[in-house]
Amino acid sequence: MQKTFLRAWMHLDRLYMSSGSVMSWLRTVARNLAIDQSRRAAVRNEYVENTRAYAERQQDRFECVFEAIEAVSLMQNLSREHCAVLFHTQLNGRTMRETAAILRIPVGTVKSRSSHALSNLRRLAME
Repeated sequence: MQKTFLRAWMHLDRLYMSSGSVMSWLRTVARNLAIDQSRRAAVRNEYVENTRAYAERQQDRFECVFEAIEAVSLMQNLSREHCAVLFHTQLNGRTMRETAAILRIPVGTVKSRSSHALSNLRRLAME
């Protein structure tokens, strides 16, 4: 999930300029990352348990990926400034101070942008 978000963040300019569906792009990235991980496991001869518990864990992962995809598509409606703050605080787990230092803005601005961005995301999710 984080790798999908990271790819989306690294290619944010393409997502904003793209005439195609962001959801399609994100699903393709998530699928490709899952395939790559599966292939790496096969090459390393890693043991993959074929049990119900494994299938449930995989289902949980896919649900998380699709929730992440939905969140990223909602983030398209936010400003770049709000997206940047959410990227650092929510995806990378940075503190408000660390985010402020990275973005070179006051801590109060980070707090305000984070609050407004999350509020907007909640509102968009309810629509």
